[in-house]
Amino acid sequence: SFVPGVESSLEVSGERLDRLLSSHEIYVNTAILPPDYYREIISSNIVEPHDEEKDPRTGFHWQNLAVGICHAQEIDLLVAHEFKPQENKEDAAIASVRNIRIDKNAPALLLLSNPALNFSPPKIPSKDPTKANALTEEDRFKFIQAMYRNLFSIARAKKRTHIAMPAGGLGEFRGDPKTYFEALKKVAQEFPDLTIIYHPGKAENQPIFTQVLTGQNNVIEAKKDIIFIADELCKKRCSLCFA
Repeated sequence: SFVPGVESSLEVSGERLDRLLSSHEIYVNTAILPPDYYREIISSNIVEPHDEEKDPRTGFHWQNLAVGICHAQEIDLLVAHEFKPQENKEDAAIASVRNIRIDKNAPALLLLSNPALNFSPPKIPSKDPTKANALTEEDRFKFIQAMYRNLFSIARAKKRTHIAMPAGGLGEFRGDPKTYFEALKKVAQEFPDLTIIYHPGKAENQPIFTQVLTGQNNVIEAKKDIIFIADELCKKRCSLCFA
């Protein structure tokens, strides 16, 4: 347990572990990666010095290409959260080990792992013009749309009705909130049957989020910790994934 003096017992059945391990899949967005290209690059020698990590034919940095690749797998959160204001002066939740047994058929959260574009300056100066911060505004918008479209398509394919999302790309990667939110709105309109629960991140992003997303009925702003919102909804048997 994370709470001193309090013991918890978490049991996960072997069948549950087998289910989680066998659930993994990799999805490739062919709008970014041509058909069979992903298979080709992972079978070739791509372990190169960092300043050479770009595709010689397309000119895109490897991380940019990875925006079109998503790993999907069912997971369990092994911590619970509880709000105890008398023990916590910062209005934060207290985390502790979940005191339960998780069997094979318990609801599982589907985790979608997809990289965002990195617009932050490189730690080592580079003359490489193919880094994300050198992409045109049009190309940035296309890439971000493709990222959202890949995630939402997977959610639909896996028959999930909800997707919970943090503000990916708007922290250390220094993405422009307005660009991300406009891309989110455009792609959300293509998936009216999917409820998107989105946390806009930093406080300064919230007015922009409201301005851009007002009227988009299938996008809901989250104001609490998005991973625990996802977990609570999952435990209530909401068909949900987390990206």
